[in-house]
Amino acid sequence: MKTASLGILGVGHLASYTVTGLRKSGDPRPITLSPRNAETAQKLAKSFQCNVAENNQAVVNNSDIVLLSVRPGQLESLLKDLKFKPEQLVISTIAGVTLQQLKQ
Repeated sequence: MKTASLGILGVGHLASYTVTGLRKSGDPRPITLSPRNAETAQKLAKSFQCNVAENNQAVVNNSDIVLLSVRPGQLESLLKDLKFKPEQLVISTIAGVTLQQLKQ
């Protein structure tokens, strides 16, 4: 069975902890990071065999699971032009944002 690939939009503290935890637990899945925080994304890519995408749409295109990991005020601009696949699992770690808000 194929392991679902993971894409992370927003590469800050939570994304860093997530990638570190997955890799230290032996999770080999492909992980694609957004280029949003270039310095952190490059460090994670080098330390934990992740890919840094050219843009956020590339993260979505290359991932079975997408983790939204930005501040609430950044959500609208993040999602504005992104096109998700119907079968993708989208996980939000954004505090105070409801499922209804994400669907819009």
